Amino acid sequence: MPSITLPMRAWYGDDRVSFPLPEEWDVRVVDLQDRPVLTDGHIARAFASPIGTPRIADLARGKRSAAILVEDLSRPAPTARMLPPLLAELKAGGIADDDILIIIAAGSHEFMYRDGLVKKLGAEVVTRYDVMCHDCGANLACLGESSHGTSIYINKFALECDLRIGVGGIYPHGYLGFGGGSKIVLPAIAGRDSIAFLHSRLKAGGLGNLENEQRADSEEVARKVGLHAIVNAVINTRREIVGLFVGDMIAAHREGCAFARAAYAVTPVPDPDLVIANAYPMDTNLQQTGKGAWPFETVRAGGTKILVTASTEGTGQHRVSLRGRSRISPEAAVGTCDFAVFSPIVGPREIHAIFPDSLTFTTWDGVLDLLRSRYRSPQVRVAVYPCAPIQMPVTE
Repeated sequence: MPSITLPMRAWYGDDRVSFPLPEEWDVRVVDLQDRPVLTDGHIARAFASPIGTPRIADLARGKRSAAILVEDLSRPAPTARMLPPLLAELKAGGIADDDILIIIAAGSHEFMYRDGLVKKLGAEVVTRYDVMCHDCGANLACLGESSHGTSIYINKFALECDLRIGVGGIYPHGYLGFGGGSKIVLPAIAGRDSIAFLHSRLKAGGLGNLENEQRADSEEVARKVGLHAIVNAVINTRREIVGLFVGDMIAAHREGCAFARAAYAVTPVPDPDLVIANAYPMDTNLQQTGKGAWPFETVRAGGTKILVTASTEGTGQHRVSLRGRSRISPEAAVGTCDFAVFSPIVGPREIHAIFPDSLTFTTWDGVLDLLRSRYRSPQVRVAVYPCAPIQMPVTE
């Protein structure tokens, strides 16, 4: 029996796991063509030649303190590789280690503790620098209101620093078009009410569309806050850096998005009977797995949709939602066909907290039993998306 191999997030590092499928089925794996991984020299050159701003060392001169705003563990960019050259720039600009604050810009997500901080930042950074997690319900300062009507509540400790640098990744995003750029400020270090307004009252753009109200509002607020520069990575299917964009929060971000759009582009399989979408590398918790659901839009009427996720950290939290969880309706998110979630780690109760009406499986044998019961003909077309959250559909 042939098998498909899918990457899955493990507690430390990544695993490649094989899953069998009936050999007579027409299985089409929609792979990304990984770009070359950046060397240390490439990364150094990105910092030496920023896009749209002076070098970070020059931005730091005359400043007494700096806040580095960093994505949380639910985002897959290898922050630990980006921080050393950034910290070296700040040191060259005259900012001492004791005057650097690293803020986990988690928006309304759950707090991170030492184990997670070491995974995200590296042990040396955690032991050497002041690190704190943003709390969307406390320690906020109000900066008035945006032109879109958002009440601007921002982490006061970030505002107290003289220099603010955002560090993260550029990935397809269903609301703001792409991650990265100004998103590290709004929603990532904003208050609960600011986050809720952004996501519920302003129009979203859909995957890859940067011309939308949410992105415009986020960029307006980030300019008001004073996001002096960004360090944004584009990653491959092993979470390695293949593009690095340093500089202005809009100019560098737009260049990074253009690179990401090409790097993540795939041509979907038309009208498959079955879609298997793997939530890697956004598979730390169930709340993030919806980012891998876009391939389900391609399945034929009456087809089947299987979402694969590790979700090593369970359901996750989103504190603007009921009980800190965003429930995803199968009708709204994945249509009316059979929809199942497979995870070898989380159980049915956890899955149903996010996908209340889904079928749930903790073994692949259970998934195969479902599929064999549905498809008795050998003529079954299967589309597999191994890294769905960082794959983007293109049409010819």
